[in-house]
Amino acid sequence: MKRVLAVLLAIMLLVSFAACTKTGTDVPKTEDPTTAPVTEGEATSSPEQVIDEIEYVDTYKTYFSRSYASFNYYSTAYTTVREIVTNTIDGLVEPDIYGVYIPSLAESWTSNEDQTVWTFKIREGLYWVDHNGEKTEYAITAQDFVDGIRYIGDPLNGAYSMRVIRNLITGLYDYYWDLDDFDDPDVESSHATREEILATFDESVGVKALDDYTVEYTLDNSAPYFLSLIESSMLLLPVEYDYAMAMGEDFGVDNEHLLYCGAYYISHFERDKAITLSANPYYWDTDNVTLKTIEYQIIPDGTTSIEMYKRGEIDYTSVAAEEYL
Repeated sequence: MKRVLAVLLAIMLLVSFAACTKTGTDVPKTEDPTTAPVTEGEATSSPEQVIDEIEYVDTYKTYFSRSYASFNYYSTAYTTVREIVTNTIDGLVEPDIYGVYIPSLAESWTSNEDQTVWTFKIREGLYWVDHNGEKTEYAITAQDFVDGIRYIGDPLNGAYSMRVIRNLITGLYDYYWDLDDFDDPDVESSHATREEILATFDESVGVKALDDYTVEYTLDNSAPYFLSLIESSMLLLPVEYDYAMAMGEDFGVDNEHLLYCGAYYISHFERDKAITLSANPYYWDTDNVTLKTIEYQIIPDGTTSIEMYKRGEIDYTSVAAEEYL
């Protein structure tokens, strides 16, 4: 008898619950919520009211904690500088939100069977811009990627964390150390002049511009990870070589001594105060650049950044547990 009563009670509870509950699947997909009947006393809000609660902003406010001597992306080891460069200098590929590599400055690519030769087709009709967001005379071509390797291959340019790239691209290891040996007064070089070594780059190093918009990398070993290396290493970014050589040691020293090919350019720079990135009007994917401005201000200590974040003065901060407690 108790079992029958328990079953009846369970059925009554289920029926009662079903009568009080309406799931999303119960509403016909064609029903217009703006014309649905409203029970007396029931709170309502129109779609316009809901939309009005969403605030879209054009500016993202963040911070940096120290002064930086240069934006030269080949020689920097600083996280914030690398973050800024990621937004201002595009590479060949980039990851989507799922980590899958998709086109960036390269619209397509192929590799041979053992993944020692990688070929990239560069987008046509793109130009480097200056710190005013103005299009320069310099087109973005396959040669810019070749010259990026030419730049880092010279030890005098002080490329940071060269080992992986130097040991992977065919001929780059010997080219680099030949130059380094020549520059070392304690090492006897087999070359009469430094210019002789520099002149061997095009023939000896495994990166070639097959035409204006096709760049090919030849590697010493199979590298199925090469796309991830392109995305993660600043050393595989392009450079406008004539411009960089004209700047000399001043290349990247501030926003006025750098050219840009990414979603943003550095429009304002005060070394110990503020950095502003503005949307590049000539960017290849400008329709998907939703923020128009990224503003950095210097905040030397974490405690101040936390308080400014709480007050809504910046949109981001990082917090160590002990600082917050």
